[in-house]
Amino acid sequence: MPEFAPGIYEDMPFRDYLAVEAFSKSAIHSLLRSPAHYQHFIKHGKRTSVMEFGSLVDIMVLEPEKLRQEIGILPSTYLSKGVEKPFNRKSTTCRDIERRLGDKYDIVVTEADVAKAKAMAANVRAHLSASEMLSQGKKQVSIFWVDETTKMPCKARIDNLRPDGIDDLKATKNAAPGPFSRIMANLGYHAGAAVYIEAWAATHQDEKLPFNFIVVEYEEPHGVATYELGPESLPAGQYLFRKALDVYAECQSAQEYPTYSEYIEPIEVPFWAQQVPEEGLLNE
Repeated sequence: MPEFAPGIYEDMPFRDYLAVEAFSKSAIHSLLRSPAHYQHFIKHGKRTSVMEFGSLVDIMVLEPEKLRQEIGILPSTYLSKGVEKPFNRKSTTCRDIERRLGDKYDIVVTEADVAKAKAMAANVRAHLSASEMLSQGKKQVSIFWVDETTKMPCKARIDNLRPDGIDDLKATKNAAPGPFSRIMANLGYHAGAAVYIEAWAATHQDEKLPFNFIVVEYEEPHGVATYELGPESLPAGQYLFRKALDVYAECQSAQEYPTYSEYIEPIEVPFWAQQVPEEGLLNE
């Protein structure tokens, strides 16, 4: 496993970045659920097909020249007793092909996935502001630093780093402002943004850069939008980031990773479900 070394690295392979033990945005969700869930994620967490496709889109947009180096691509056909047949994951031969690719690559996709990702990338490059942003930046920049408050090692990998902004590429179901705002909240993208902003600030005398999303839809016509994270969302993201980092620091110090409370705790339905009409409950 590569050792933690504070600094900025522009050409670090993704596999090496992942292998460095440090707090990152990917830990926030599980840490805020419980330390035990975080520990399970670290030991047993697997990349989902959605995550793998997202990584494929990242490569197609940001570093297309690395496609064959970092992605295993399943063939569209295979030979069975000398007969060419469509690739079928239920076939023993096909499962063996996929296993061998999985041993060599962290991500394995189909040719159909690649074609779809290429179409999405083409739309990103054709988008006025997205193409302008990507034309200026350094791609997949890895940053490692020690948090001043908790003294914990931290890391972040920035999709596109420009002198005047941090850009994060997201593949999504719906890039329209309203739906994407809800997706951003549900998936904690604003907390991830806080980590990236802190990464740059920690290594550049507390300089804060604006944070932007480049968003492209999975389905045709693969709509593209660009957004700057607003001033009301960043503090909420910073709160989640700092809260998760505090939990991480406590667990690392104690080397204990508990799940939920051992005691009876009060609980209520969400605020929106507590509202009662003035005339009282309908069934009264």
